[in-house]
Amino acid sequence: MKTILKLIIACICFIECQSQQKQKVVDNKYEIIIAKFYKIEEKTKNYVYHFKNDSIDGVFVQKKDCNIRNNSWRKIKLNKNYKLLLNRFNSFSTRSSGFSIDRDGDYEWNSDMEIVLFNYCGNVCGNRIYEMKY
Repeated sequence: MKTILKLIIACICFIECQSQQKQKVVDNKYEIIIAKFYKIEEKTKNYVYHFKNDSIDGVFVQKKDCNIRNNSWRKIKLNKNYKLLLNRFNSFSTRSSGFSIDRDGDYEWNSDMEIVLFNYCGNVCGNRIYEMKY
């Protein structure tokens, strides 16, 4: 009986560790998520980044203007895993009927969409990303 209990606890710990590798919370303000960009839309003033992993399908809008000219920042590629430092849009856990958010006329998100909206990504500037190791 004790052996079975130890085995169950080990399995639970393993599953918990695997799920934590995909998403971590930093400072109650940022989430670190490992995901792939599957769509990048170039708009008038912004880039709209669509990304996903096993547990989340998200989007954020980033200004095109980027003054960083450092070799550490690389051009973003589709279907490549990146570690993203994201700030989630807080809708105060309400699903009030039909509110929407417009980002400079380039992207409109509404509360009925299943995709998760993030305010910004801390390691993306324009069409470049600072790659954090994972």
